[in-house]
Amino acid sequence: MTNNTGSNFKNNTYCLSIQLSLNGFSFFITSNTNEIVTKYHELSGDLSYTEQQLLEKVTKAFDTKPELQATFSTINVIYYNELFTLVPKALFDKNALKTYINYAVKTLATDYITYDELSTDIINIFIPYVNVNNFLLEKLGEFNFHHSSGILINHVLDIEKYSISEKVHIFVTSNQFDIICTKGTDLLLFNSFACTANEDVLYYLLFCLEQLSLSPNQIEIKLINTIPTDLFNLLYTYVRNISQPKTKKNTLDVLHQLAQKEA
Repeated sequence: MTNNTGSNFKNNTYCLSIQLSLNGFSFFITSNTNEIVTKYHELSGDLSYTEQQLLEKVTKAFDTKPELQATFSTINVIYYNELFTLVPKALFDKNALKTYINYAVKTLATDYITYDELSTDIINIFIPYVNVNNFLLEKLGEFNFHHSSGILINHVLDIEKYSISEKVHIFVTSNQFDIICTKGTDLLLFNSFACTANEDVLYYLLFCLEQLSLSPNQIEIKLINTIPTDLFNLLYTYVRNISQPKTKKNTLDVLHQLAQKEA
């Protein structure tokens, strides 16, 4: 748990970003000059939260963290989970959201399904945690909410839009591995995998490269966040052209920073 609290929340306007998953949540507040005012995270440990437990943790944070009572000019909520699917815009029908997502995840009758249009011709359909979303609406009023997959895809497509060869970017957390492969403005692959060990990340990375007919010895692989040295060394043993970010990118901060950049 981290809590770096700034002072004087009454006389300025701030940007708030909240990241939610069943493995924990975090919030990240910046000033209108992009200075980090405070950040806080709480992880679930070895066991995942239920949606109700997540709601209780978020409710407690709003009851006990005075910085969440500030005035916010921009509010972004990020859902980091496996409850999403991607559909080409040419095939998209907004009246068929449940049909699309049922191919990827099991849905419930009570699920709220929504979508984002990404920077390329792709629609990202996802399921937010509806009880948490409703609580935040009551506390904060209107806000932007997105799925992490869309944020990562937009980020990679933006920085690789002039590339003429395939590029692979990966984002690794303690329990999930995301891989994005692009060629210029074309998205060739996005996928997420549950991971519990370093070897899981290696296996899924090599599996995806094989499916894309990309050589582990030649393809350039860029990490979106900074990963532990032991994991990097394991990946480097099998994938030689891999690089950490030039400056340290804390895993818990990356999605917050990318979401605020997009806003």
